[in-house]
Amino acid sequence: MVMAQTKANEGSAAGNTPLTGQELYRQFCASCHGLDGHGHGPATEALKTPPRDLTLMARESNAKYDARYVKRVIQGEKSVTAHGTSEMPSWGTSFRTMTGKQSEVDARINLLVEYIRTIQR
Repeated sequence: MVMAQTKANEGSAAGNTPLTGQELYRQFCASCHGLDGHGHGPATEALKTPPRDLTLMARESNAKYDARYVKRVIQGEKSVTAHGTSEMPSWGTSFRTMTGKQSEVDARINLLVEYIRTIQR
């Protein structure tokens, strides 16, 4: 079973209900990157730089999806020029403020990374 389709045992970002990678993506990423990952979310108009088309990440990297890079971006460890200084929230930081458990933060980030892998074209 694909990790992105499994439920996070730790619960939602708010700690209430289990979430899948897709549900986390919809809650935290789709407003900018769009439900389909093409970078056309409803918040796009407010951004200085259009969000990246997440479905093309592997194609743009010689057909290799770099999960480690994606994880670093989500955690806020890797800055992305297009994000400027703070346009893309650091979900790792946000998840840590929602829960005190690093295992829950890691689970959410891993689910997001794996879900983004599944939308590659």
